[in-house]
Amino acid sequence: MYSSSADKIYDHIVALCEFDRLPGSEEYDSSLGYVVSQIKTTGCKWNVLDFPADGTYWNWQLPSGMSHWKDNREDAKIAFNQNRTLKVLEVSISGEDEREVFFVTHLCHPKPSANDNASGPAMFIELIRFFTKNTPALSLRFLFTVEYWGTIAYFSKFIENTRKAVAGISLDMVGGDQNLAGSTMIVDEIPHHLVCDLDLFLHDQMDRLARAGKYRMVGEPVYWARAQKVFYTGGSDHYILNDSTVKIPSTCLNTYPDRFYHRPEDTPDKISKETLEFFFSVVVQSLPEYALSLNGKSDRAVLLNGLSVQKDLFGFLDDQESAVLGRNKEKDSFIISHFLNHFERRAFGDVSFEKNKMFELADLLYKKSFGSALEVKTNTKTPKYQKTYLGPLYRNQLFSTISEKEKELLLSFSSKDPLFFAKSELSLNYLTLGYSLLEITWLVDHHYKSKNLFSSFESFFAILEKYRYVEAKI
Repeated sequence: MYSSSADKIYDHIVALCEFDRLPGSEEYDSSLGYVVSQIKTTGCKWNVLDFPADGTYWNWQLPSGMSHWKDNREDAKIAFNQNRTLKVLEVSISGEDEREVFFVTHLCHPKPSANDNASGPAMFIELIRFFTKNTPALSLRFLFTVEYWGTIAYFSKFIENTRKAVAGISLDMVGGDQNLAGSTMIVDEIPHHLVCDLDLFLHDQMDRLARAGKYRMVGEPVYWARAQKVFYTGGSDHYILNDSTVKIPSTCLNTYPDRFYHRPEDTPDKISKETLEFFFSVVVQSLPEYALSLNGKSDRAVLLNGLSVQKDLFGFLDDQESAVLGRNKEKDSFIISHFLNHFERRAFGDVSFEKNKMFELADLLYKKSFGSALEVKTNTKTPKYQKTYLGPLYRNQLFSTISEKEKELLLSFSSKDPLFFAKSELSLNYLTLGYSLLEITWLVDHHYKSKNLFSSFESFFAILEKYRYVEAKI
C-alpha cells in the first residue's frame, strides 16, 4: 500500500549514507542540508536551531568523543567537534486537534550507518510529506537531532513545547532486513510512570501487518515478520522524552538485535523495503485510532489496555509458579496491584469493575497455586525522594562530582549488569509514583527479569542524596 513511500525512503537512506554524520561536523551539517532540501518541497513549517557544541544543557556536555564501533577494531572511539554547533531541525504540522505527537530521530553517526540511523530521518521525510498532504487528526512535531545531546539541548531551551504533547515516537533503526540482520521489529513499551496507550495501538498494528497477506494457511495465519512489544530500556531519544522533567510518554520503533549494529557493514544493501513499508504503515495507520482514543471514541483502546494488563498479570503469575525462591506475598501483591492500578490510570472512563474482577481472578489463581490470598495495594503515597536537577541524570557529570571510590562502586554494579544505569534511571522516574525504594526495586527487577537490585539501588540513592541530586521528602 505504501511501497512508493518505501522506495523514496530507501533513496533518502542511500543519499544520507554518503555523509560522515558526526556531531558538530561539516558533513553532519551537509546531511541536514539534504534533509532540509527535501522538507522544503513539502511546504510545511520548519526551523534549524543551533546549539553551541561546547555548551552545557541541563548539566549535559558533549564529550570529545565516545565509544562507537563494535567490530573489534583497536580504537572503537569516534571524535566530536566541540568548536562548532549542534544543529537540530524542527518541523511542525498542524492537525485537526492542537494536541501533539512528538516525533524524534537522530541524524548523527559515522558513515555509512544506514539502518542506524539514516533510516529514521529518511522515514521522517516521507512521513512529513504524507501528513502535509493528508491532514492528521493530531498535530505533529518532528525533531531531527544529535542523539541525546541535541535532544537535551532542545528541551533545555524549549521545554514549553511539551505542553501540548500527548505522546512521543522515536524512530531508530527502522529499515533492517530481518533475514540478514537477525532482528525483530520492536515497539518499546512506554514506562509505567507515564500514562499513554499509543504503544498498544502501534503494537496492535504491527501484529496485524505481520500476520496479513503472506504465508497464510488454513486456520491461524503464519507470521511473515517477527514483531514484538518489549519493555522499555531507553537506548534512544525517547529515553529523554520519558524523563520525569519532560514527561512526554514515548515509545521507540526499531529493529533489534542487528548483526551490523555500529559496524561498517551497516550499508544500504542491508536495508529492506518491506521493513520500511512495514514501519511506515504502522505509524500512518495507528495515529488516527490513537487520536480517537484520546476523545473516548475507541472501544479498541479499552480492549488493548485489558489485553495488555492480562498478559502482565498472567505472565507474572507464571513466573512466580516457576520461581526457585520462596514466596513473598507482599511483593507479589504489590506488583499485581501495580499492574491493575496502571490499567486504571491508562483507561479513559471508569474501569473499576473490570479492575476488581481481574484482581479477583488473580487472587483465585494465586490461592490455588500458593495457598494464600493477595492483598490489595492502593497507590496513595507521596514520593519519598524528589530530583533536584532537570533532565535525565548525566553520568559523566555525576562521575566528575563523586569520589573515585564511589565511582568504582557504581562501575562495579554496571560491570555485573550492563543495564544497571538504565534501571537506575527508570527507578528515578518511578519516584513520581510514590513507591518506596524497595517497591521500585521489586518492579524494576520484574521488568528486567533481574534479581536483588535493592542493595545496589540503596547505594546508588545514598550517593545521589549525599551529593544532593535527590532529596528526601517529608
